[in-house]
Amino acid sequence: MFRCINVGLMAQSKPIEMDPDMTDKEKLEYYKSQEKDYKRRIERSRPCLLPMQVHREVLQMLRDQGKVSARLLQKIRDRVQRWYHDEGYACAQVVNFGNLNTKEVVCEVVEGDITQLVIQFQDKLGNVVEWNTQLPVVRRELPRQLRQGNVFNIEAGKQALRNVNSLGKFNSKRGSRSHPKGKIWCFFSRKT
Repeated sequence: MFRCINVGLMAQSKPIEMDPDMTDKEKLEYYKSQEKDYKRRIERSRPCLLPMQVHREVLQMLRDQGKVSARLLQKIRDRVQRWYHDEGYACAQVVNFGNLNTKEVVCEVVEGDITQLVIQFQDKLGNVVEWNTQLPVVRRELPRQLRQGNVFNIEAGKQALRNVNSLGKFNSKRGSRSHPKGKIWCFFSRKT
């Protein structure tokens, strides 16, 4: 079985060190606690954008191999990341494969969720400056896909720059930049 989840907005879990002096009973409780925490993490996660076709390809890889190995996990990671990058999700990254002690392979992906959009106006030297253009005018030209809560897509970023350039008021050659924490910066300079 295979599942792909988006863990981008979730706090990354940190493994708790196991005390080497634990009794067998304490170790068992420790493992049960870890399993329970992981199941809770999976339940709170969001499904990823991966289409069913790629999902089926991964299931076929698992069936063909029969046994999960490091090499197979690399192939799965590469296939999943290739789909994201081919579709313009430049920030997406497979960060982990979940608890491999179960019959389900859980692929954890940070997709590049947009948590904040920052629009800045800059002079020729790159200094942030005040501008008399209303921010709603700029925001109106941004594709819906660049709004908070969506996954950053490089093609949507390029479309935003084309839309804003079409206003005839800006040079936006500096473009946009994404940040691992989900912020996107759009830089615009005055047309001369």
